[in-house]
Amino acid sequence: MEERIIVGNMKVDMLKEDALHYVETFKGEYNNVVLCPSSIYLNYFMDTKVKLGLQNIFYDGTICTGEITSRQAVSMGIKYVIIGHSERRYYLDESNETINKKVKDAVEHNLGVLLCVGESEEEKENGRADEVIKRQVYTALRGIENIRNVAIAYEPVWAIGTNKLPTNDEIKDKVLLIKKVCKDLLGYENARVIYGGSVNVENVEELNKIEEISGFLIGGASTEPETFEKIIQIINNRQN
Repeated sequence: MEERIIVGNMKVDMLKEDALHYVETFKGEYNNVVLCPSSIYLNYFMDTKVKLGLQNIFYDGTICTGEITSRQAVSMGIKYVIIGHSERRYYLDESNETINKKVKDAVEHNLGVLLCVGESEEEKENGRADEVIKRQVYTALRGIENIRNVAIAYEPVWAIGTNKLPTNDEIKDKVLLIKKVCKDLLGYENARVIYGGSVNVENVEELNKIEEISGFLIGGASTEPETFEKIIQIINNRQN
């Protein structure tokens, strides 16, 4: 059975004392877990027994004050990066074309990419969800020769931090759509798709029944170490 990747997107929820408490409390050793704290706290997490990821990356060869490049990330032992999160698309106007440049650069530097795609509530209500997801996936991955290190995170925007959830069947349909786009339009077989959006300790067991997914991208629930370890154990128990 495929080992499911479990990613904690810790966003900007922690202060220094929270980060220090987290690393003192989180004691598990997990090969399939990635923690993505704010970059200024990454050094605190270096001794945790999980992989570490960034919440964003900038494409190399361009001088841009305040950004972090793939080369810098690799030099620090970072293994993964989240690219294209809906919050960056919305607040920072990140386009699909910009996201494509970031994915290309990260792949070239052998970083594992967690590419976020998903429809807004308005797009869902207007029947445009599939169209939006197809465009996001195709544009972000166009021209990339090898997506072996890419996992696509289906995160319906309307589900992020809202406690609203698609049904398992709805998630399955979108996962299969993403896999079909990768195969038919990009020529990529066996694309890995993970789910994100209001995943918590109460609903993860039910979500974990979806056979078509390859893991989870978890936001708010990943910022509490005890809660996150409970979620990890529920997911991994499926694999034992």
